[in-house]
Amino acid sequence: MRKEVCIPQQGFTTEYVTITEWKVSVGEHVDEGQTLCSTESDKAALDIESPHAGTVMEILKAEDEEVEIGEVIMIIE
Repeated sequence: MRKEVCIPQQGFTTEYVTITEWKVSVGEHVDEGQTLCSTESDKAALDIESPHAGTVMEILKAEDEEVEIGEVIMIIE
């Protein structure tokens, strides 16, 4: 079953983050809670963890790309 991974809310005023580094790649198995990528906002740096276990099917955003909170960044199956 395909599951979307979104950028979680990171504070009341944060609207965007930048993906600074992907820690996984397409085809790789990930466990729930595993770090998927590192992000930065104007206020903080934060690692995004996988909400699901499965195989990375698609990475939708590139490193150094600005992403809106709530936006889908990855598909896991």
